[in-house]
Amino acid sequence: MLQYVRKTCGTHLMHLCRTHFSDKSLTYSTKVRAYMTDAGKKIKELRIAKGLTQSELCGNFITRNMLSQIESGKASPSISTLEYISDTLDVPMGYLIGKQGSLTDYLKINCMPQIKKLFAGGQWQKCASLCRSLPDIEGDDEINLILADCHLQIGISNYKAGRLEGARKALRIAESLASRTVYNSSHITETAKIYSDIIASISADRIPDITTSVGGNYTKIHELTTYMQLLKITENCSYETATRTYDSIKLENPLYRTHISAKLSVSAGNYRRGFSLLSELVSRFDGESADAVFRFCIYRDLESVCKQLGDYKNAYEYSRMKRELFDSFGLKN
Repeated sequence: MLQYVRKTCGTHLMHLCRTHFSDKSLTYSTKVRAYMTDAGKKIKELRIAKGLTQSELCGNFITRNMLSQIESGKASPSISTLEYISDTLDVPMGYLIGKQGSLTDYLKINCMPQIKKLFAGGQWQKCASLCRSLPDIEGDDEINLILADCHLQIGISNYKAGRLEGARKALRIAESLASRTVYNSSHITETAKIYSDIIASISADRIPDITTSVGGNYTKIHELTTYMQLLKITENCSYETATRTYDSIKLENPLYRTHISAKLSVSAGNYRRGFSLLSELVSRFDGESADAVFRFCIYRDLESVCKQLGDYKNAYEYSRMKRELFDSFGLKN
């Protein structure tokens, strides 16, 4: 993190110096003394916080007497001395001569452009790592919100890749972090709950009961929620009720539409058409980027339909494929 800060330190350092000496109501000597006192105080506080003696901080670069004068505000450190001290204390040099703010604030301000860049680029892991490298983030509402969203996206990515245990852990972290911020994070907690409910249902080999409705423009989550609710209706309600419900709802995802059509055919007792539609979906898996959970549901339904048709050989084969896929999820009890 500090490598990134130091890249931007030159320009920021000039700005900070100008800020120190911009007050025309103060004499030049007063401004210098204020700068020396402030820098010396920060150096002393950091040295003590890191458990270093003056001799340990000095090394062979400066004398202990010089450091003592710097810390007491009686001497002004040169740029080379500031560079040495900032490197030894592992803080940006700009912070030592900064006029206001804590080290945490300084690091956050300097890292925020990179955090935003990583977030916008979908580099969730790197963005989360950079956020976590900042000190004292426990009570930082903005950083906790960014971290919560990062872990939500990491969870969704793991879900789509079939790494369901990793997804479950990331989603739990997202919900926990979202609860710590004063900002509106309902879209994070509700989306995380939907995916968590689906993962829990896979563990129990059942269709999830999803009642959460995500606010805002979260079209894909609405689509997933509607799809899961329709699956539940096709299994628990009559064919007529399920058909009316399906006809009243528009699903954009062609894989979801075909799957619901297959479930309705099975509900009507037309197992061969149901088998045909489900088999068609298997042939479309790779071309239409079907996620692992969707494939699991199709294999489960094919196993059931084959049993209804008396085709136990294929029923066994789809059961095997379902089990292999489930084992790859890495789910733990």
